[in-house]
Amino acid sequence: MPRNLYSIDFDLNEINFKRHPERHSDVNKNSLIAILLIALTVILFNSAQWNKFWYGTILKKPVPAVTPPSQRAAAKEAAAKDTAEIKVLLPDEKPGEGGTPAPAAAGAGGAKIEGAGEAEADSAALAAQIVEDTVIVETNRIIAAISTKGGRIVSLKAKDYKYAVGPRKDQTIDLLPRNSLGGAQLSVNNESFDDRFFDAAVSPDGYTVALEAKSASGRLVRKVFTFADDAYKIGYAVSGDGIAGQKVTLGWAGGIEDSEATPDVPFGGEMDRRRAHYSDGRTVNHLEMKKKGVEEPSGAFRWVGMSSKYFFAAIVADTLYDADIRVEGRGASGKPSSGKGKKTQDIDYSVYYQSEAKADSVAAWIYAGPSKVGELSQYRIKLDKTLFPVLSWARYIFWADLWFPPIAEIILKLLLYLHKLFKDYGIAILLLTLLSKVVTFPLTQSSNKSMTRMRDLQPKVAALRQKHGKANPQKFNEEMMALYKAEGVNPFNPGCLPMFLQM
Repeated sequence: MPRNLYSIDFDLNEINFKRHPERHSDVNKNSLIAILLIALTVILFNSAQWNKFWYGTILKKPVPAVTPPSQRAAAKEAAAKDTAEIKVLLPDEKPGEGGTPAPAAAGAGGAKIEGAGEAEADSAALAAQIVEDTVIVETNRIIAAISTKGGRIVSLKAKDYKYAVGPRKDQTIDLLPRNSLGGAQLSVNNESFDDRFFDAAVSPDGYTVALEAKSASGRLVRKVFTFADDAYKIGYAVSGDGIAGQKVTLGWAGGIEDSEATPDVPFGGEMDRRRAHYSDGRTVNHLEMKKKGVEEPSGAFRWVGMSSKYFFAAIVADTLYDADIRVEGRGASGKPSSGKGKKTQDIDYSVYYQSEAKADSVAAWIYAGPSKVGELSQYRIKLDKTLFPVLSWARYIFWADLWFPPIAEIILKLLLYLHKLFKDYGIAILLLTLLSKVVTFPLTQSSNKSMTRMRDLQPKVAALRQKHGKANPQKFNEEMMALYKAEGVNPFNPGCLPMFLQM
């Protein structure tokens, strides 16, 4: 009975090994060398010496710090705590008493009030906890946290957007940076209310939060925030006894989050710096500071704000006022150190809008949301013009600040329209590229014909140059232009214009 195929195969391999043992020795040796080289390569490209050579010598960039696994785990745990679900105290509980607060229902709108911190044994800490509460308002698009200390917005999360990188990956983006001053600051005649404690009241529908505090003279001052579903617009009204004729300053001091610049991504935000903007409702001015500083324009203004790569925040007056704008460029909150060799700082902004109150109330509103042309253009006050600022030396290239933004806006809207039709950005970009080729085809053809004719005329031009070039340059130019005219060639045909327009 014959043996099975596996036994026969094994025997053949054994015979082959006995006949040619040196082949197997070579194979084993080569395998060991390959494994050793791979291991050495992995060790090299993960070593501190390679990082120092690559970042410091080749890229001329600060060497990113390597975080040990234990610290990374601690950072992730801290981030998880910071972005935990919003808690609401039960009706029969007081801050610091009872069990664990019940979580808010997912997706529920409206406002709730929660204690600012956990109970402490120390009586002073417990008193501070009771005084300073946080009002939480959740709509379909945002989750806002308003502190009763200063009546400030201390957190503003955009529910539709999540961090793509870093320790907070897949967590909801907070438009206010960590440890910032928050937004919606208030001063009346230079008397700041940012450290005053406000009494808070929430409307039955949960979308209006009214806060009330006393000034140094004992007069009541009120701040009212109004929220709405499906909107990033927040109503911001200030009223009080006798504030008519006084200077009221509304501010957004906390800056705006750069959702891509994290310690894990050392070059995040390098190409897309934060910028400040202000407008009279017709034209928009842009600022990009390279270092800390202050700009204080005066005139008739409608709004002042700031933008990061993907988000925009602004204080908007209800109408056009004679106002003083203040833009402060400062160091970014919570930004990791970039090393000593960096020439420019990472700048964030605080913006303020000051005007004289015409009555005992001042109406304004806040936009804090994504920099999307559809979102910004619906208000019709040029907020969308912050999408394509032309800054520094670029504005001096053939007045690029006048023609580039409208062209860029038209192309963006066309791209979005094609995406709406075909539901695919790849197809939309392909069609947009083909369309640009079709639009510039007449110019391209004219340019190609002109270049071909000029190439055919080069022998005649060379003959004229030999005849008149050195002895009489003026005569050479005259006869060359006469030759071009006789042959119907335009030497000034802009051959690179079609390519420039496509770019």
